Formats: sequence, C-alpha cells, structure tokens
Amino acid sequence: MNTNKTPFSKGAGYGLPMGLLMCVVFLSSVQSVRFPILSLLTLAMTIYLPIAVFRWMRRSHAASEYRSTVSELWMQGIMTFIFGSLICAVVSMVYLRWVEPDLIMSMIKHAIDGYSQIGTASANEMVFMLRSMIDQHAVPTPGTLSIAMFWLSVSAGSVISLPLALVARMRSVRAGGLRGDKAIS
Repeated sequence: MNTNKTPFSKGAGYGLPMGLLMCVVFLSSVQSVRFPILSLLTLAMTIYLPIAVFRWMRRSHAASEYRSTVSELWMQGIMTFIFGSLICAVVSMVYLRWVEPDLIMSMIKHAIDGYSQIGTASANEMVFMLRSMIDQHAVPTPGTLSIAMFWLSVSAGSVISLPLALVARMRSVRAGGLRGDKAIS
C-alpha cells in the first residue's frame, strides 16, 4: 500500500466499500416493511458501519508505521463517510424516484395508520401533522430525502470518526509494543 496517500485519497478509496455497505442498510430498511426479517440486517449493518471505518483507520495507521496523527485519521473517516454517503444518496435517489416512486407516500400513510391505532394525544398530534403534510403537498421528494440522508450520514460520520480516530491512534504495534510517538493532534 502506498503510505504517501493523503487522508483525502484514503477516504475516497474506502468510500466505495462504505457506499456499498450504506446501500445495503438503505435497501434492507426500505424492504423491511415487506420482509420484517430485513430489519435485523439493517440493525446489524448499521452497527457494523463504524466498525468498518475503525478497521480502515487502523489499517491506514499501520501502513504509515503508526505515525498517523489523530487529525489525519479523523479526516480519513470524514472523507470515507462523505464518499460513501454520496454513493448511497445516488442509489437512494434512483430507487425512490424510479424503482419505487410511491414509497415515501406509502410510508407516511403506514405511519398514519399506526399512530391512529395508539390513540394518545401525542399520537393524534402526529397523525394531524402527517395528514397536514399530505394535504399541503409537503411530502418530501426523492431528491430532498436523499440529500437529507446524505447530510445526516456525513454529519453523524464526522462526529463518530473522531473517537474512532482516537482509539485507532492508540493502537500499539503488536510486535514491538510501540505506541504512537507523535503527540495527539
């Protein structure tokens, strides 16, 4: 592996597998309404995403002979989430626009049915808000939803990447027991 790569290029390289993992999360979550067992896959893959990023950070740290700074690893994690989220946003846009264009409306109607059966004041308020969305034509478009998911994933990934970078940086060289000799930066 080329150890002269920047955190940006490393993150871009790991963005493809991250995007594929995120697409599995998206597709399994939208299909879990029809096949409830897929919600377990969604949960498992959601838990695995930060583990995968941590493993990639640790691999990069080892490739740099344990001289990576926290900021380099953090930036790699951020870029991994950006590129992975971009891939997932494109896939979700295509899916919501052309494969299953009625999914958003059917999910809102499904939520209205579920909240209507609860009967509490807060559930009735949610039913009113959801019906108002439909009546006022305020249902998000596939593009709006895809962009919102992109920004949520990037924001959460940026926050998650910092503690992952700290822990990946603390990993010692197994053979020599050497800990990173550079100050945390």
